[in-house]
Amino acid sequence: DISVEANDWLQLELFNIDANRVKEIQIVHADGDTLKLKRESGTDDFSLENLAAGKEMQPAVIISRMGTMLEDVSAENVRKSVDPYAAQKSTVNIQTFNGLIINISSAQVDNNNYSTFNFSVADIPVQVAELESEATVETANEKLNPVTEALRLNELMSDWTYIMPDFKYELFTRKKGSLSKDIEKT
Repeated sequence: DISVEANDWLQLELFNIDANRVKEIQIVHADGDTLKLKRESGTDDFSLENLAAGKEMQPAVIISRMGTMLEDVSAENVRKSVDPYAAQKSTVNIQTFNGLIINISSAQVDNNNYSTFNFSVADIPVQVAELESEATVETANEKLNPVTEALRLNELMSDWTYIMPDFKYELFTRKKGSLSKDIEKT
């Protein structure tokens, strides 16, 4: 028997993008608050851009958690994609070092954390020589090809709005103030 319940047949484990792949994160909220994190390599710490006067970044361990927002992404539920929350959503734009771009739109409606996902590609060449695995070049090209990855993920996720667990939603909607603190006066 085939169930009519989407949760019985729809895959809720969505994707897993390692934190070391994340180059840049930008979160824009409906109220204009914008958070932007960048780093030069997958092993570097993120830097928080445009800190207000008298502010400094939270410790690196707090900031680095932001890079994990794409690891082991799974949903609690799903529904056909609609955008009833356009006026109150936060938008995340994440770019990986190989050029994959992940756009996440999120909003909380009726105590549910809704997110939609879209994947595209920047104009950045894949650097196979930088791989740390022992995979063959052919396998490496297939695995890290951002075009292939974006197409596969869009095919899987493009028509759906996902209800996200609180801990992921919190990362998708972080504000700059939560990643900075007042400079201690000595």
